[in-house]
Amino acid sequence: MDIILSWITGGLSFIIPTIVLLGVLIFIHELGHFMVAKYFNVKVETFSLGFGPKIWKIVRGETTYCLSAIPFGGYVKMFGDEMGGKVPMDLQNRSFLHKPIYQRIAIALAGPIMNLILAYVLFLALCAIGEQVIAPKLGDIAEDSPAYMFGFRSGDQIVSINEKPIGRWDELDEMVSDNKGAPLQFVLMRETSEEPVKLSVMTGEGVSKNIFHAGEKIGQIDGLDFMSNSSLIAVSNPKSIFGQLGFKTGDQILAINDIPIKTFRNLTDAMIGESSNKVINFSVDRYGTAPNANPTHLSIAWDLAKIPFPDSPQKLGLEKPETFVGEVTKDSPAAAVGILANDQVLRIDNTDIKRFDHIVTAVSAFKEENKTLKVEVLREGEKKSFEVTPKVTELKNEIGTTEKRYAIGIRPLKSTYVEYSKWHAPTLSSALVWSGKKTWQWTHLTVMSFVLVIQNKVSPKNLGGFISIGQMAQKSWEVGIDSFLRIMAIISLNLFILNLLPVPVLDGGHILLFTIEAIKGTPLSIKKLEIAQQIGVFFLLSLLALSLFNDVSRLFGAS
Repeated sequence: MDIILSWITGGLSFIIPTIVLLGVLIFIHELGHFMVAKYFNVKVETFSLGFGPKIWKIVRGETTYCLSAIPFGGYVKMFGDEMGGKVPMDLQNRSFLHKPIYQRIAIALAGPIMNLILAYVLFLALCAIGEQVIAPKLGDIAEDSPAYMFGFRSGDQIVSINEKPIGRWDELDEMVSDNKGAPLQFVLMRETSEEPVKLSVMTGEGVSKNIFHAGEKIGQIDGLDFMSNSSLIAVSNPKSIFGQLGFKTGDQILAINDIPIKTFRNLTDAMIGESSNKVINFSVDRYGTAPNANPTHLSIAWDLAKIPFPDSPQKLGLEKPETFVGEVTKDSPAAAVGILANDQVLRIDNTDIKRFDHIVTAVSAFKEENKTLKVEVLREGEKKSFEVTPKVTELKNEIGTTEKRYAIGIRPLKSTYVEYSKWHAPTLSSALVWSGKKTWQWTHLTVMSFVLVIQNKVSPKNLGGFISIGQMAQKSWEVGIDSFLRIMAIISLNLFILNLLPVPVLDGGHILLFTIEAIKGTPLSIKKLEIAQQIGVFFLLSLLALSLFNDVSRLFGAS
């Protein structure tokens, strides 16, 4: 009975957001066709949300408004829109196909345009209600990075750049990207000071990691990042203080004496601050070795009378987990030689490993087939060496495309923390500008996505259908109204672009056929129109089948 109830609850949590999202998008789209048809005095016979058998209907005037059984779409049935249909002379002024070509194009175009307008309005609504965004706060800044040398420190809050207030990370990122080789004046607040800090920084030149601008030269401050290591820990030596207390590699410390802990860099300071107490109590989540396993919650008490606080934090035995192996891929080169999860990678050949990206760099630089890399690890306080032969593997790179490179089949034991904040547009004018900018950016991104799929630079496996839309609707619904409206705006823009494709049966196909008719001076023959419709139906069904296959494959974990 509990299983049945969980299925029902889970199904409702998926279905309701999906129906709300698709219902709004479909209604707005069809409303566009309906309003412009009415404006040009075309008789609208049916306005339907959904396809198939009608489950509810009501007649108002000359139009039947209805809900149909299949909710994935909708239609506006206009009088005189059948190819080759006979329309009496006295009713031709109400017939769709007897209207001037510019009016028919306007009616076909109105649906996609309404989706475009809806997206803009939704982005505008986000400005008013506030949106959860990545805060303009720095994550962990590596001491060997240019950002550190410029004076940036971990946890700095960016207040302004060139006197422009910064309220979200993408504003900071855009300012840096758009000012290649130019000086920027930063004002920031530091975690250790109440006074603002001013920095003058000359941006360098980098290469865009955005798949849509790959290779483009942009401004960059190397080492500037919003991600911090979370409070996930590693214990390399079981004889260390943390080892004696019972901590294990992969534990996540949630609080110290009820003080919430979000990042690894806060751990030591929090413990030092509480070291004057007799006991330091840790609230801990312990993760199992099974993938996606739920953590076990436990409390660990450090009795300082039995184990005194050390004179140096290094004696704690507490380490960042990013050089530790989180997972070893089955049948990989690492698995073949006996490398295990929770091993700490110390060296690869002549490279000392301080961060996991050092491992990626050392292995991907490997060029000699059938040669080996010497991998040195620390396991339970004991050093071990392995001779590993990397193999070419297809992996996703940092710009989102796949590439073939050497790998050994390990993933880091790494968890990141990102600080979010609620952002509102400061003024109405800034909200209007920001909404237009976001509408354009997502429209451009959607168009380029289609182009890259056609060019085979992005795998068609990334295409999603109704199941993917439902999953996005459910997740965003659970996060909050701002996330749900944002997803709705993005999908609305996808519908705007998709419906403008010059494919018969889509609005763009109708516009193409009407344009050809305007150029020729006469409509296409019935036979040619039927062939065009068949091609359009075949294309649409093929696209739906591919997206459904991708959805099901992802659902069941197929690659």
